[in-house]
Amino acid sequence: MSYQTELKIFSYKLHAEVLELDDFKENGFTLYCCQQLSEIGEIDDFQLLFFDKKVKYEQMKVNAFGFDTQNEKLDVFVTHYTDAVDPTKVDSKDIQQVTKSLGNFIKHSLKDLSNNLPKNTEEYDLARIIKSSKNKMNLIRLYILTDGLCDIDALKSTKIENINTKIEIIDLKKLFDQSSLGNIETNINLEFDGKYSNKIECIGIKNQTSDLSSYLAVIPGDILYHLYDQYRSRLMELNVRSFLQVSGKINKGIRNTLIEEPDMFFSYNNGIAVTANDIKFSQDKNGSRFIKKLEGMQIVNGGQTTASIHRAKINDNVDVSKILVPTKITIVKKEQLRNVVPKISRFSNSQNAVKQSDFHSDNPYHKKIKELSQQIFIPGESGKWYFEKLRGDYQNDKFKAENNNNLKTRFNSQTPVSRKLTKEDIAKYINAWELNPHSVCTGVQKNFIHFMDNHAVKALNDKDVDDDYFKKLISITIIYRNIEKIVKEKKYPAFRGQIIPYIVSVLSKLAGNKFSYSHIWQDQDISENLYYLLNKISDDVRKNMLNSVPVGSNHTEWFKKIDCWNKIKDMKISLKSLDLPPELKGAKSMSAIKNNSSMSDEDLNNIKECKKISEKEWLKINSWCQENKMVDNIELGYTITLSRMAKNKWKENPTPLMASKVLPIIELAYEHDII
Repeated sequence: MSYQTELKIFSYKLHAEVLELDDFKENGFTLYCCQQLSEIGEIDDFQLLFFDKKVKYEQMKVNAFGFDTQNEKLDVFVTHYTDAVDPTKVDSKDIQQVTKSLGNFIKHSLKDLSNNLPKNTEEYDLARIIKSSKNKMNLIRLYILTDGLCDIDALKSTKIENINTKIEIIDLKKLFDQSSLGNIETNINLEFDGKYSNKIECIGIKNQTSDLSSYLAVIPGDILYHLYDQYRSRLMELNVRSFLQVSGKINKGIRNTLIEEPDMFFSYNNGIAVTANDIKFSQDKNGSRFIKKLEGMQIVNGGQTTASIHRAKINDNVDVSKILVPTKITIVKKEQLRNVVPKISRFSNSQNAVKQSDFHSDNPYHKKIKELSQQIFIPGESGKWYFEKLRGDYQNDKFKAENNNNLKTRFNSQTPVSRKLTKEDIAKYINAWELNPHSVCTGVQKNFIHFMDNHAVKALNDKDVDDDYFKKLISITIIYRNIEKIVKEKKYPAFRGQIIPYIVSVLSKLAGNKFSYSHIWQDQDISENLYYLLNKISDDVRKNMLNSVPVGSNHTEWFKKIDCWNKIKDMKISLKSLDLPPELKGAKSMSAIKNNSSMSDEDLNNIKECKKISEKEWLKINSWCQENKMVDNIELGYTITLSRMAKNKWKENPTPLMASKVLPIIELAYEHDII
């Protein structure tokens, strides 16, 4: 298949995914790009913000931003969205125009733009962050995003108010190339000759194979500092530790050595492991061999060491040129990368025990969730939830089914996009439900790390990840997405992404351990009463959040703090004049709905009628309905679900909705002597 054909197919998939991500396509595309840039380590985190207005007679536009407080680095994004499914060239003037609009926002924010923006808005907060960080900001990176093909690779980097500014253009081709490289291969090619004050001498190791060759080297700390400063975590994309924070014991030990005993760093530290596709050498007059070039370089072990050296120079003013880092370099052919590199990452680590959760999409937690999603049908047997363990899997599977009408129909009906779930979704939904809304507000990456290092590890250790766990997860997912719908309908002017997890946490705290997930799992929706309750409390939560912000504080940053949640969590919620939702009266587990006080006499009678029928009789009803084409697929699926409930001796009751749907079928079955 030609490159152009592959690019065209990629464009089709991308635009399909954009529709899934947001009804407002420009937002959806921005989210897609930022997620991909985050996954490959190009950016740390991000927050969507759509602002496109004329202020002070100048057009200004921002689509997203991310601020790295550790390194005082600001990333800002602007999008030029064409909505052209076929790869189409974009006019360079359009790219320059949106770049100018983004530059205008930054330039005026560094002065007094916030004075001309309404308070309690995200653009106001961003303008204030930029101004307050003016004197300590090291770098501003402007990302120009487009779904078209751009002839300009990059615009000339300049300075804004004496702050270094870098401009990157991410077009359709770059997105495709990044997607093709995935998490294994990189295009980081490094030239060492004459670029640094120190040369890197290395020796080859015997017993090489045709696919692998290895070398030992000592890399000075200042070279590692400059490499990390330029490429950040992208340099460690394969490293299983690239997401760990510099807060664990091992990081403190590295930091102490860097500050107190830099001369002993070589002796104390186990060094780093590097992979590359190719290596080239130069020699001096004595025959010593030095690294001239490394192609496709990545640090696959030693991410903490590298990041700690960088931070020691930035935060502690350590002279890192005195640091010597032992380095093992493995040259791997491209076709062997996917097999060899993950093993090097896992087996070479000896500095600290690496939790299995650090392997993220390939860890046992996500493997188990994937297995459960493939095994468990929703009630009615009409479909499943699709867990996308690796980015793009859903669109790939959907695309494979496109050429076969039967497969296409089955895929779309069994796993519609509304039932797609990503690993980032799970982290967001569960953290919010477990009373960590402030963690959700820290951003996709940081929240994901928090989830993997806490909930995922505990769930695996306690062996909780089973059928009931999956059903509970889906029930929480349905709650979260209903709250997203409510907040969207209310059209709050700002902070929607922060308000949603706080509403989820408030509901979870209100419910305590008496929440009935079974109602939601069986109906694949929340009850009308719960929807009404959430609709009511969302305004109260929003009001309390805005009122909780200390004077002079930034809203966005405040919502990330546990202090914010501590002020919100005890807010009073009046349930007077409300019909209590059945979910708040229900069972303590997924196994049964024990509390019938929330059901009407009619509901109880319908459930009683369902339970009179045996497993075999339900299967007879199912066959009879299929032969006579009497009911739709959902009702037909209910008969299978009820046969399984009967087989399990009604350990789980049908919900009122399910019972009411099948009651007419039962009556017809009696009438025609089927049972």
